[in-house]
Amino acid sequence: MTLNQIVPPEAFRTGNLSSITTQLKNPFTGGTYTNNQIPVNPASAKVLDQLFVKQNQATGTAINRPNFVVNVPASYTVNGWDLRLDHNFSDKHKIFGRYTYKNVESAGTDGGANYNTLFGEYTSRTEVRNLAASYTWIITPSLINEFRGGYTTNDNGVSFPLAQTGSQITQQIGLTGLPKAPPLGGIPNFFFTDGSFIASNSTGRPRKLQNTTIQFNDNISWTKGRHSIKGGFDFQKLAFRDYLSFYAGDDFGEYQFTGQYTGNAFADFLLGLPSVTYYAANGPDTNPYAFHYAAYLQDDFRISQKLTLNYGLRYEVHPPFNDNTRQLTNFDRNFKGGRVVVQDEKGLSQVAPSFRIDIGSTPIILAKDAGLPVTLRNTDWNDFNPRFGFAYRPFGDNKTVVRGGVGVYTVTVLGSVLYSLAGVATSNAPVYANSVTNGQFRLTLPNVFPSGTSAGSGGIPDFRRANQTDLTDPYTYQWNLTVERELWWNTGLRLTYTGSKHATSFTARTSTRSGRTLLGMTQSKPRDHSRTSTRC
Repeated sequence: MTLNQIVPPEAFRTGNLSSITTQLKNPFTGGTYTNNQIPVNPASAKVLDQLFVKQNQATGTAINRPNFVVNVPASYTVNGWDLRLDHNFSDKHKIFGRYTYKNVESAGTDGGANYNTLFGEYTSRTEVRNLAASYTWIITPSLINEFRGGYTTNDNGVSFPLAQTGSQITQQIGLTGLPKAPPLGGIPNFFFTDGSFIASNSTGRPRKLQNTTIQFNDNISWTKGRHSIKGGFDFQKLAFRDYLSFYAGDDFGEYQFTGQYTGNAFADFLLGLPSVTYYAANGPDTNPYAFHYAAYLQDDFRISQKLTLNYGLRYEVHPPFNDNTRQLTNFDRNFKGGRVVVQDEKGLSQVAPSFRIDIGSTPIILAKDAGLPVTLRNTDWNDFNPRFGFAYRPFGDNKTVVRGGVGVYTVTVLGSVLYSLAGVATSNAPVYANSVTNGQFRLTLPNVFPSGTSAGSGGIPDFRRANQTDLTDPYTYQWNLTVERELWWNTGLRLTYTGSKHATSFTARTSTRSGRTLLGMTQSKPRDHSRTSTRC
């Protein structure tokens, strides 16, 4: 993979920004810097040495084209095998079983154009194990039942060498007040909002994600006269174990430079003056799980030699995810001033002390006291999915057929919404805004977390994420129409029109409650015609 990136030019790294046509301001004196020569904060110099690769193209101080170009070796390997067993006990009883073992490994970059090559070789490994079995019972020639079951694990891990040195890097820079480093490590993220250069960390932290799916379903088919009737049910248990994460830098910090002090984001960085800093003191790994249910009934009705109709109804129930570690947290905006809602007593006992202090007088209550289930979201019981289709031979022969169909399909809500509730109260993610008082900056590298991670740290309280409690499952309308005609010389012609419409959507919106920033998941809900949207 070839990376074409713009990194700080050599002259910029020493404070020589004379190629910038805008006159840069001196925020300490109120004057300007002669010839845009910026003094370099020692901590900023260490950040450049540790986390920003040097240019390798002879582009001088130009920053309108790539000045770092490199070919990164990459590899992709798949190893796996399958074991299958089929056995017929008799003409009416048959079983099938299969075990799948598969490993997928890749190495190189994370696939992004801004991958920091100082991270070293980025490796990803996926391990899939699947056991599937079925039992078919031919009760009568016109009545057949099939029962299927499956157990699947899908474990994913990513890593890069530099992550293990994250704590050493923050110490060498001189950063203090950060949480204890997680076991898999990580890297601080220094970034420029004007997009001038790549960030020090656009990748995030190393990760180990474990997914487990257990599924059972039963389907019965019955042929009676001109009817072919099918029905069945499906059960799934979904579970996973994953770390908590709020930012790319997470426990190692995020450092944002906007140019609000000098007129240039990189110049602010050289002076060690971030506009905002933040970190995430994450709670323990989360272990959510959910049970999903579905049942259906359909009929193929052959009305005549020319026309066959297909109609049916599928009903699904997707209760929200629960969490074995009881780390889900929501926000009750219907209460005056707002209040924090945790799952139960175990969840309450895990609330981070610094989180309690940072939210001030906002009360923390149990789900039962807020009238919510332990999942902190209500289950949508309205997932009825009707379908209708037809096949029509207008000329009574087998040369022309017209087919069409329309249906409603529920879109399963999985990780995105669940992650927005996980670890909010067991973690702490304060935000620190820079300010100037009598010529003194509140935040100057390396001292950008004034009181560290202790309770009452002085950061802006940030609830970070919450969900609308009555979110409904999204759904889509899908339809199609096809005309097929057999032509001459063993030639066939097919014309198909397909369409779909997404009927509901989730939106992440930001609001403030009692001085706390809240990023929430809200939804437009066409099913409720009295209102088309809600706000966080």
